[in-house]
Amino acid sequence: MAKSPLNLRRVRALAGDLWFARGEAYFQEDRVRELIERNGELSAIVSGTRDYRVRLRMDETDLFYSCTCPLGDDEQFCKHCVATVLAWIHTSKDEENLQLSNQEFRENDLRSFLERQEKDGLIAIVLHEAANNRSMRERLQLEAARKQPSGVDIRVFRKSIANATRTGGFVDYYAAPRFARRIHQVIDSISGLFDDGHAKAVVELTEYALARLEKAIGEMDDSDGHMGEILPALHELHHRACKQASEDPKTLAKRLFDWEMKSDWDIFSGTAEMYADVLGSQGLAEYRRLAEAVWADVPALGPGEVSDERFHARFRITSVMEDLARQSGNYEELVAVKCHDLSLPYSFLEIAEIYRQAGKHDQALEWAEKGMRAFPRPDSRLSDFLADEYHRCGRHPEAMDLIWAEFTDRPQLETYRKLQAHAMVSDRLQFVDDDERVAEGGEVTPSAKKASASTPNSKLKMRNSKPNPAARQTKVRRTPQSNFEWSRWRERALTNLRAVIENEKQASLLAERRWPWQSMSNHSRLVEIFLWEKNYEAAWQEASAGGCTEYLWLQLADATVKDHPERAVPIYKELIAPTIGRTNNAAYDEAIKLLRKMRPAMARMGREAEFEDYVVALRVEYKRKRNFIRLLDDVSK
Repeated sequence: MAKSPLNLRRVRALAGDLWFARGEAYFQEDRVRELIERNGELSAIVSGTRDYRVRLRMDETDLFYSCTCPLGDDEQFCKHCVATVLAWIHTSKDEENLQLSNQEFRENDLRSFLERQEKDGLIAIVLHEAANNRSMRERLQLEAARKQPSGVDIRVFRKSIANATRTGGFVDYYAAPRFARRIHQVIDSISGLFDDGHAKAVVELTEYALARLEKAIGEMDDSDGHMGEILPALHELHHRACKQASEDPKTLAKRLFDWEMKSDWDIFSGTAEMYADVLGSQGLAEYRRLAEAVWADVPALGPGEVSDERFHARFRITSVMEDLARQSGNYEELVAVKCHDLSLPYSFLEIAEIYRQAGKHDQALEWAEKGMRAFPRPDSRLSDFLADEYHRCGRHPEAMDLIWAEFTDRPQLETYRKLQAHAMVSDRLQFVDDDERVAEGGEVTPSAKKASASTPNSKLKMRNSKPNPAARQTKVRRTPQSNFEWSRWRERALTNLRAVIENEKQASLLAERRWPWQSMSNHSRLVEIFLWEKNYEAAWQEASAGGCTEYLWLQLADATVKDHPERAVPIYKELIAPTIGRTNNAAYDEAIKLLRKMRPAMARMGREAEFEDYVVALRVEYKRKRNFIRLLDDVSK
């Protein structure tokens, strides 16, 4: 099958105008060296801020490329790739239809040459290359240290680890990928030792590497999370080596516990779980003894209390004790650990969740209520948990009171949606409760109450009882879909929100404006709620009466453009000028999207000519913005 050609048009399309122009400049400045085409792969070194290695390869349909520069790490076709291709094209005859070839004869010639050399000559060639190539030199040194007749030379490996983890002061964002690649190479070399059966050496070297990395992490910009891959890889290699090395479990437990307590970067975090198979019963017992000795000195905290400064490592020992409790499978032990710190509302929530997962709903409810009483402004997650538990046991009004308090504290779409969800649950469960009333006077039997408490989300079936038709004739039948509860709460919520907005407006009129961008409260929250409900007419009325944010105006226009283009078009038009005024390509793209929405809308109103005149006016007004005008040409087609 013929391969797709690699030509200037394709390179420009891959790189874009900016990087193509810069790559062309690099080529003209003769920055490309060591250009090699071999086995269908093109490689070169391009000099920029530093030397970068470029590789390109083609199959029948695709071009694969890589570069060691920061853009290359993001898989972009960078200027170094462009310069490499241009240098290659310059050495070729057909600039319009080029293909990477398999030049096996070059490799065969090289192999034949090497086979003809004497051993001393080959050694001289390798040593000469190693003297000028640090990577190759270290690789050879590690191979030599690995295969010493007297055993592994640990010193060479430690030196390699030290070199790979040396930061030189600070590793910035752009240098971090190269730094991480060096460490991965070291991990590979240590893995080779493990494969050779040198488990004890691997234990020592991985711990040395982790100690070096703990210092290095604080001296680098790891925004892309390279250490998030490296640390687990080292932990896994260390774990495998410990299993094979057969260390004394108590000694290992102490060493790992010390690591976990001192580390600021989660080195050996979760030891009790990960190393349980290595430590065994003796090692875990020693690990627990050490942990409990530290835990005994950690003071208990009540609601609102703050930990003493000398217990800054509190989080680490707490995490260790929690791991041990989970490993034991005793939820009461885990609760005891959690009870040691009740300083936050979330602490009560965690305990309540432990009991709920254990099926102990009464205790879960008790702890959630304790948390609510202990803090004037509890965590909303605790309120949500308690509301769910109230629904579960049929205490719907109390659940709604909690969620209503959340809404009045933060009257916005998020809490409005939560209010609706709980009101509908309340309505559905009250319907179930009504439908299951069987005793005289409409009372629910204890068995029905118990069933209602255990299965809140399904219609309950009565046990050992029959419905009383006479009792049902005296009440209005409802269906779960009626949503009577939500209708009532919805009206109350909207009334409350309108009052809040009005109060904000009055306060804004009376208050002195400290900053020029301060403005009176608008109706954005009401508009957002009605848009979410797809009540577009109500949203339009609120936006027209009280205004809203630019983002919501755009949402409103998009939602109504089909049925009311006469409303949407002025909004689009109003947004175009300030969007273009931001003067960047992303803003120009947004403006073009608005124009593309305007065009069919104005066509439905029979105003195509007006749209064309508007585009012409934009072209005149923004003629200096060449990138925008180029995009505008596509709209005019």
